[in-house]
Amino acid sequence: MLVQAAQKRVISPDDQAAIEHYQKLLSEYADSLANIRSLCDQAVDPMAFVQTAGEAMQRLREDTTNDNDPQKCAYASTAITKLANRVITVGMSSKDVRKDIELQKALKEAKEKLMAVVPGPNSRRSRIPDWKVTTAEILRTTGEVESVLGGEMIFKKQQTSDEPIFVSRIISS
Repeated sequence: MLVQAAQKRVISPDDQAAIEHYQKLLSEYADSLANIRSLCDQAVDPMAFVQTAGEAMQRLREDTTNDNDPQKCAYASTAITKLANRVITVGMSSKDVRKDIELQKALKEAKEKLMAVVPGPNSRRSRIPDWKVTTAEILRTTGEVESVLGGEMIFKKQQTSDEPIFVSRIISS
């Protein structure tokens, strides 16, 4: 239906009904894709996804490291960026993260780091950093997400005196 609506819009570019019908179907299609993506995110083990995505990103980077083809490097950089965004999205949809404000905060910080590293779509070519540096930082940020989901944040967090484990140490002393 969407293809037919697009064809009708191309044939009759001034037909307002065709434009509205196409936009309605396109919106429904986008909503369906978002729903499917959300269901997949809920069904997948976030840690397994993060690890697999990290391996794929690393492989993409290694495959193009010695390649001087700008198109291949641009493709790899775009694919790595998209995967990194998916890693954070899947991490945020994790049941553990939804229950833990500290994990949410850590993933939000990772998202902000990622956004700061990735050049915007309207960036001038002369201002875009070396793709190797950018992808290295993206991989580092993805590694942080893996650490957060894997529980390493527990060791980075300072204990306060009102936490049960700390209180039990005081009582048992």
